[in-house]
Amino acid sequence: MHKHSLMLAALLSSATFSAAFAVLPAPAAAAQKVAPADEYFGPLEMSILGIRNAIKDTAARLDVDPSTDPEAALRHLALIESSIKDWETKYPSDSWLPRTVLALHQVYARIHTEDGRRHATLAASWLMDRYAASGEAQSLHAEFDQAMTGVGDR
Repeated sequence: MHKHSLMLAALLSSATFSAAFAVLPAPAAAAQKVAPADEYFGPLEMSILGIRNAIKDTAARLDVDPSTDPEAALRHLALIESSIKDWETKYPSDSWLPRTVLALHQVYARIHTEDGRRHATLAASWLMDRYAASGEAQSLHAEFDQAMTGVGDR
């Protein structure tokens, strides 16, 4: 009888043990907060590093070559933006998203056309609405406040 009691206790313990682990998030669920570097997003199938590099390359191209076709730059940035939105859909809590959206805003702001300004405004709204608590959103908000204050001083 003692042997059966031990088996029953072992079964109950393993059931309790299994139940305890059933409520804990699986390691894969915890990893869902940050996009892996080898996952690809959007129509260009870009990794998070590829997205970051494409934004930097576009910014550098706009800075170095003032004759860069703004419409071509906007089309390329629209594909990058689509990749960021795909990334955001799959990993909405990824800590790299606010800095990436800010970088996108900054590149759009370098395109001195009506469409460039419109896209820059939309990216800024995206950052401030979706990631309001981030340092990037707070920094951009302070920059806008400073720009608004500076306008009245002239």
